[in-house]
Amino acid sequence: MDKFTSVCFIGDSITAAEKYTRILVDYFVLHFPEKKILFHNVSIPGIGAGLFLQNWDALITSRKPTHAVVMFGMNDLQPSLYADSAKITDSLLAKRENAFDVYKKNMQEVLSRLKDVSTLVMTPTVHDESPSISAPLYGGYDAMLKRAGGYLLETFPSVLDLHTPLSLANSKGLVQTVIGPDRVHPGNIGHAIIAYTILKHLGFENPRLPLWDESITAEEKSVLEKLGIFEDTAPKNPYSDARSAAARRLALLYYVEMNVLAGQGIDKTDGKKVDEYLTAQLTKPIEEWRIETYKDYMKNRERIPQFEEEVLEAMKKMYR
Repeated sequence: MDKFTSVCFIGDSITAAEKYTRILVDYFVLHFPEKKILFHNVSIPGIGAGLFLQNWDALITSRKPTHAVVMFGMNDLQPSLYADSAKITDSLLAKRENAFDVYKKNMQEVLSRLKDVSTLVMTPTVHDESPSISAPLYGGYDAMLKRAGGYLLETFPSVLDLHTPLSLANSKGLVQTVIGPDRVHPGNIGHAIIAYTILKHLGFENPRLPLWDESITAEEKSVLEKLGIFEDTAPKNPYSDARSAAARRLALLYYVEMNVLAGQGIDKTDGKKVDEYLTAQLTKPIEEWRIETYKDYMKNRERIPQFEEEVLEAMKKMYR
């Protein structure tokens, strides 16, 4: 039987998006197929390190990782405390500091649980506060994210700074932002920068990236070339799309179960209450991805273990 190395990507929606993670998976399968690495994206939209710790056994224990890549912070530090409408008071400032203290404590616990795992910790990415972006602004939040990154760099071994290269790319003015229009989630260029920075950190010189995601445009690839990041034009792995789509679907199902339902105190085994709550949400003005995800969960929640196996099989097929 083939022996596989197990790597877990651990984080929030930025990692669950299956963008920079897909680039890394495709890169290693393309260049090092003999290593037989199973990549598990166990990230969940909307969570921080604390909620991840509450679901540790379901997400980590069964996958027995030998390596892990960890990025938390964007949700942990509570951007709502930095909303433009927030009145600066001693109480508000204390809440901001408390969120930072809780983040530090939770990250210490995450790293403690991964003490026997080769782990790369990454700093939080950028909250783009450019006035040219129309999305709601959380003034000062990027400074807190940078501060959190500084804490990680000072405290733990093997920490990779992502905030600096993303900020630097933004400063070049080649595009409005390498972060998305919501100021939070990196766009395709941002994700490529993250993947490139990780590969450089791992010792690869001028790695060419397998930018095979169909959402990456020719204009974005041109910007990346100006940043010194080039595309790998090798043939695409035929199972790449299937693995990435399956991993993304599973992350969204986890999101419903471990974030939405748990956040409302709803027992996932109480099918009636689950359906009542999610059906009610469908009547509200919510994003299309939430609508599709809630419907998928109500229809297929009993099949989540099967979907976990499908993701694993799709990953293994990439080596065939």
